[in-house]
Amino acid sequence: NALEQGLSIALVPGGATEGLYASPGKHILVLKKRKGFIKLAMEHGADLVPSYSFGETDCYNQLSDAWPPVKRFQAKFQRVLGLSLPLVTNLIPNKAKVTVVFGKPIEVKKNPKPTDAEVEALLEVYMTRLREHFEEWAPTYIPNPEHRKLEII
Repeated sequence: NALEQGLSIALVPGGATEGLYASPGKHILVLKKRKGFIKLAMEHGADLVPSYSFGETDCYNQLSDAWPPVKRFQAKFQRVLGLSLPLVTNLIPNKAKVTVVFGKPIEVKKNPKPTDAEVEALLEVYMTRLREHFEEWAPTYIPNPEHRKLEII
């Protein structure tokens, strides 16, 4: 286990589900129910580093944005098979500058058996710091002020 060896790891907590929400001009993160990475960090005393990839959601246009029944099909497909099926209208990615910005690490004390309340509290800290980090950098990397909204679901 990398964490037991004191190594750093990178995780994408939103996973495949988050890919279904990716669309130009939208910034939607699937985090509110994603507590496993928080618990893992607590069990190993691994600091959390909030980060965000600006421009990543601008690469593809989802068919579900133009045709809502596709979104329902994708959600059912994922529930049944556990796989995400983003359907895009462009095979070649849109030209988009993707920039990853990293925030200040959140210090996490080692806690081999964190309670649900402790995990929830740290998740709230993480989401708050991530939102602050997004708001700090959004004016630099998102030209349209109307698109500078981060939604965490």
